[in-house]
Amino acid sequence: MPPKKDAKQYPAPRGGSGMTLTLEGNALVAVPFRMKAFTLSTTGRPVAHGYCTVHRSRVKGGPSICDEGGEPCETFSGYELDGKVVEVDTKALGMDSDKSLTLKAIVDWHEIDPLYFEKTYMMWAEPGQEGAFDQIAGALRANGKAAVGTCVMRDATKAVVVRWSDQAGCLVAHACTYDARIQWSEIGEIENGQVMRQQPTAAANKQAAAMLEGQLADTFEFDSVSDEYAAELEAAIEAAAAGVEPPKHEAKELPAPTGDLLAALQAGVAETTKGKPKPKAKPRTRAKAA
Repeated sequence: MPPKKDAKQYPAPRGGSGMTLTLEGNALVAVPFRMKAFTLSTTGRPVAHGYCTVHRSRVKGGPSICDEGGEPCETFSGYELDGKVVEVDTKALGMDSDKSLTLKAIVDWHEIDPLYFEKTYMMWAEPGQEGAFDQIAGALRANGKAAVGTCVMRDATKAVVVRWSDQAGCLVAHACTYDARIQWSEIGEIENGQVMRQQPTAAANKQAAAMLEGQLADTFEFDSVSDEYAAELEAAIEAAAAGVEPPKHEAKELPAPTGDLLAALQAGVAETTKGKPKPKAKPRTRAKAA
């Protein structure tokens, strides 16, 4: 359902994907929202292009075709700066040869916000170096902290968080994004909008939290989630190859947006307890006379 035209507009980022937050087992909870990546999609670094060695103009296509000459040509990789095309030997910079992860700090693991994490890697010892490696792993496992350092990964200097993972049973390394790539100004818009709105009371938040915990499971198995789209796509490909019409699924119809979250949660509690016998009251005991 689209927002009402007379609804007050609060500061918020532009764009993003429109979605609806729903609650498994409670069809009355439907909270529309928008989501957008924290980080910019671009790297912020200069981008190299192919240029004709004769005309020094951009080339395009599979066989390199010069924009100016219109014919296949020899090319070089260059960068544009102030209207000029310059060639830089990036391998001569030596940035792709750094094979060291230099640790710089030991911090409490829970103090690091996962919004910085880009990709997670597993870590293990080189043959013959197991002793020293296992000592580092054991130290981080014992104190429950994380080591933070820097290294060059794929021609980019990265902050890397190293910690022990009980789930994986080994050290893991989280390569992090740059603080400058996080869209702090847009995050500030969200914060400003929240400040301008009247926020729920502490008592209401506590009540909502208790009802959410009561209606949702207290554990989650990540192996229960699979790429259903990939499975559907493979089935469609196989059906097309066999000359069979692939199965079609109707689009999921979202419920109407929730007006009062607490009321919807309370209704969900009433629905789940409907028909269940009420717990018997414990018999009262009289205090013995002295």
